[in-house]
Amino acid sequence: MQNKPVILLSLLLALFLILIVSIQASAYDAMTQVPYTDIAVTKITINPKNPELGDKVEAEITIKNLGDVTAGVTYVYGVSGPGWGFGSSNRPYCLELEPDEEYIVRMSFIASDVGGYRINARIVGVFIHDTNVKNNRRELVFNVD
Repeated sequence: MQNKPVILLSLLLALFLILIVSIQASAYDAMTQVPYTDIAVTKITINPKNPELGDKVEAEITIKNLGDVTAGVTYVYGVSGPGWGFGSSNRPYCLELEPDEEYIVRMSFIASDVGGYRINARIVGVFIHDTNVKNNRRELVFNVD
């Protein structure tokens, strides 16, 4: 009968230690969580939709933060036509996007040649882990007749 207090005390001590370890593990998990986001090139549009030779083409590229944390973003974009092009990965641009914020890149050019045109954009860097890199690039291809 004298062992009951010792056993009870040992059980209480074991429960206390389990509780302390559990609290520490939870606190460690909370402190080490890495923020995630999803930055995407969501669309590329042109106006007019079917440009003709000599038209001024106005293009918009939409980049959006689909995540729930603010993120620094580096992107590149360009356009190419028959025998020419401008913009490339040699000239990156940087911006910061709040959650659900979008940024629109605007550019214009003259459809000066008959043939195929291509507008492309891609995210080349996100300063917080990007959960979906498959939506980090987009291109629009069209012809001028």
